[in-house]
Amino acid sequence: MAFHLLATVAEDATLASTVFTAVSAIAILLVLILWAKVHAFVALILASYYVGLMSGMDLLTINDSIKSGMGGILGFVATVVGLGAIFGKLLEASGGAEALAYTLLKRFGEKNATWAMVITGFLVSIPVFLDVALVIIIPIVYALTRKTGKPVLYYGIPLLAGLGVTHTFVPPTPGPIMVAEQLGANMGLVILYGVLIGFPTAVLAGPVFGSFVSKNITKGIPEEFSIEHLAKKFADEDLPSFTRVFMVLLLPIVLILIQAVASEVYKPAKTMVVVSSSATQQSAASIDQPRLSVIESGDGYQIELIDHVGGNLAVHTSTLSEDKAADVLALGALVNSVDPDDALSPAEREQILQASLKLTGFSESIPKQSLPLKLISFVGHPFTALIIAIFAASWFLARKQGFSREQIMELSNSALAPAGIIILVTGAGGVFKQILIDSNVATVMAEAIVQSNINIFVLAFLIAALVRIAQGSATVAMVTTAAIIAPLLPEMSGLSSSDYALLTIAIASGSTVLSHVNDSGFWLVSKFFGLTEKETLMSWTIVETIIGICGFIGALSLSYIL
Repeated sequence: MAFHLLATVAEDATLASTVFTAVSAIAILLVLILWAKVHAFVALILASYYVGLMSGMDLLTINDSIKSGMGGILGFVATVVGLGAIFGKLLEASGGAEALAYTLLKRFGEKNATWAMVITGFLVSIPVFLDVALVIIIPIVYALTRKTGKPVLYYGIPLLAGLGVTHTFVPPTPGPIMVAEQLGANMGLVILYGVLIGFPTAVLAGPVFGSFVSKNITKGIPEEFSIEHLAKKFADEDLPSFTRVFMVLLLPIVLILIQAVASEVYKPAKTMVVVSSSATQQSAASIDQPRLSVIESGDGYQIELIDHVGGNLAVHTSTLSEDKAADVLALGALVNSVDPDDALSPAEREQILQASLKLTGFSESIPKQSLPLKLISFVGHPFTALIIAIFAASWFLARKQGFSREQIMELSNSALAPAGIIILVTGAGGVFKQILIDSNVATVMAEAIVQSNINIFVLAFLIAALVRIAQGSATVAMVTTAAIIAPLLPEMSGLSSSDYALLTIAIASGSTVLSHVNDSGFWLVSKFFGLTEKETLMSWTIVETIIGICGFIGALSLSYIL
């Protein structure tokens, strides 16, 4: 498959030029971030300028695309990341994470403490950033190490595995949210598959690998950490109850999952597009779903829209008027680009549908949802779910723990500062994506990739892995890869809602592998566990790689099953 693509590139000068532009843009992006130490936000904008100039875009149009790309992605991501950061900060400051960890330890017992740590990491890292969650829970690892005399990594690796898996696969952590939004994936399905793939992965990377590596790296607690301070900070009587924390933690996830399941089960029928001649046109009575038919006849084109009106199918017919001659010609070009009665690709369907609706004044209508379904869709939207979770955390955790309204406001303000960087980098990724679309680079590459039959899951994983290894940041790797992959998807027929969600996980998996010295998480682990660079590579780097490879294998396998 790859050799076929390379041969096609070599034979087609336009494709070769386009591929060079895309590849060199990624190379420039990595050089700017890794060697020149340019911030990822600025580097993505500069790479976008480069793609626009190399592809021959009008100079003024480039800035319009940058504005469009930034606004298009941030409308969703900025809201979700900001709300998720506040929710996580409230959970952290109220002692909720500590309460969750200590209760699990008590119920599992010291003998099964590694399982308690992997489950704790798995749950806590859903709303809390990985580095923050590690700072919160690491004292429990130290306490277990002091009590049992086992190496610190015996308990630390399971914790890191649990934190790493949900930080990578399960929204509302920023990475999978950003990718899901750029790809247009169903967030609830991403959560569902993220948990389904993630937990077995966490077990393999955590308790299983941890028991092995702790036999080779037998270090104890780093001397610089104060035992007395940690013991006082995590006193049991200062913590909220496990039940309260667990219910608040699961609240937004359950709401989003309910909405996702309901939207899939009660998905309204989309208006299908059929291109046919008068001789092959089916009668309205035989059509049992919304359908727009472009009928070729001797006089040109006639359009029929069979849509839902009041729950029933109704037929509307329109003969194209002569005053829209240019638009009629444009529609004719679209219709002539496909053979009558052939299955249309998603991109062709959408183009013909929109052109037909514009010409006729028809509106694409869908069955009206019942009030219960509307409420489920509203409450289960990530915006609403996180707002509800913030109020729940404020009242049932922060207020119950003695925080005043003013203190809760201060916590919210402090949570938004680090979120701002993530939001800006995400917006710049949206810019890069938009430039690839507007410059036609994405379309040309999409056609070549579709013809070459390279598996889109393999492609997504490899791109994310290469970007991750080269520049270190998982966030940048996810944003960059999503920007490259998203424009390819409309040209690929047959992708389901599950495929989009699993592609999100494949990209996240690639962005996780081989954490090394250019990753801030590498040094965070090294510091808290007192490891040398070599020991960190032998432990943390392997954990991240196990997570990435297992996540990819899980996503690829489910893509063939579902």
